[in-house]
Amino acid sequence: MQTFASAASLLALLAALSAGCASSGKAGADAAAAGATASASADGAAAPGGAASAPGAQAEPAKPDPSMTPAEFLRAVAQADLAQIQLGNVVKRDGLSPQVKDMAHRMVTNHVAIQAIVARAAAKTSTVLPSEPDEQGKAAVARIGALKGDDLDKAYMMWLAEENQRILALYRWQYDNCQNEAVKPFAQQTAPIIGTHARVADALNQDVNKEALRLAAERKAAEEKAAEEARVAAAMAEAQKNAKKQPPQRKSMLRKSPVAKPAPEPEPAAEG
Repeated sequence: MQTFASAASLLALLAALSAGCASSGKAGADAAAAGATASASADGAAAPGGAASAPGAQAEPAKPDPSMTPAEFLRAVAQADLAQIQLGNVVKRDGLSPQVKDMAHRMVTNHVAIQAIVARAAAKTSTVLPSEPDEQGKAAVARIGALKGDDLDKAYMMWLAEENQRILALYRWQYDNCQNEAVKPFAQQTAPIIGTHARVADALNQDVNKEALRLAAERKAAEEKAAEEARVAAAMAEAQKNAKKQPPQRKSMLRKSPVAKPAPEPEPAAEG
């Protein structure tokens, strides 16, 4: 691995690499714009950029709680880097699309560089970093790494779009909440890079998995419509059930009081 002079030079390299995450087309333009935004203000770190990717053929993974201790965050980042590097190398070797293979190459390059920065922060906090991905990362590497060609491209991009959003959530929490003097600067300086990754991966995924995402959106809309119809039907059934429980309204059993007749006027007395 190349040795860099400082964290600042690493970040400069990462910014340049991220700005060129895609070599052509819409993804390239999005990456360049995102890189400029991220370097101009801290707002670029806080915004994920682009809509969250649709779940596609596989179920959408549960989003983890992003609130971690500084040490837990560094370990999670290191494990995510390892999964990104391992899968990126597989796609570089066995992928089909030049755009996807280029994305994989950029992810490997960037995450190798991020690893060096993570190691510096870990050393300052006496955190021992893991040497392999977590169980979720291992499963993704095994599942996606078994594919070839177009199937590999599609599965990798679907995973990458979701994974970058997941990792960005971890960075954003640390960006806003971390108080550790070694970890907070790392999170603040690296979050814009991860935000760029998320935007570019989402843009390329929208192209590579266009049909799968369209079908997923239609399926989700149909499920939401069915759920709403079921909710309305249940509410109506409950209302009818409650209506049947109400006792029938009874007519008043009270008789009307007879109207008092006026007393007859007294007859005049007879004259004597």
